[in-house]
Amino acid sequence: MKSASIYQLSEKSYLVHALNKAKSGFWIASDPYKHIQEELISAGFLVSEIKSSLVTEDSERVPDPKDWTLFNKEMLRKMGLKSSSVLHEKNVKYCSIRMENGMLTFTPSRHAEKLSEGFLHKNEGKVTIAYDAPDEEIFNSLGIAFSRCE
Repeated sequence: MKSASIYQLSEKSYLVHALNKAKSGFWIASDPYKHIQEELISAGFLVSEIKSSLVTEDSERVPDPKDWTLFNKEMLRKMGLKSSSVLHEKNVKYCSIRMENGMLTFTPSRHAEKLSEGFLHKNEGKVTIAYDAPDEEIFNSLGIAFSRCE
């Protein structure tokens, strides 16, 4: 299974990045990081960016970060963000992306009780579509998943 994350930062601004599993078993953000601005958004472009972020199998483990402060600083730099507070704003939506057995699954989330604690998956409301479906259908499926976020 390959995994990635996508944030809808505003109505037409997205942040996509790969996810890797660390040796300790938790997921961490990883390259490639893509901050996609409104003027670049199209179904084909966004779906291409999502697919290019699905790069690592969860059986492949990466070392646990030794210095979380440095890891977070570098992650924000690669995301093109000055602060993680942008990711914790009330209007931000987040979906995890999984690709397994030729299918893409978008899992919506809800904000944790404290916004600074991130997001919690909503197991209900997942949207699954074939990896090789037309870009417009995948884009619409992502839109449905985002509409189910809280």
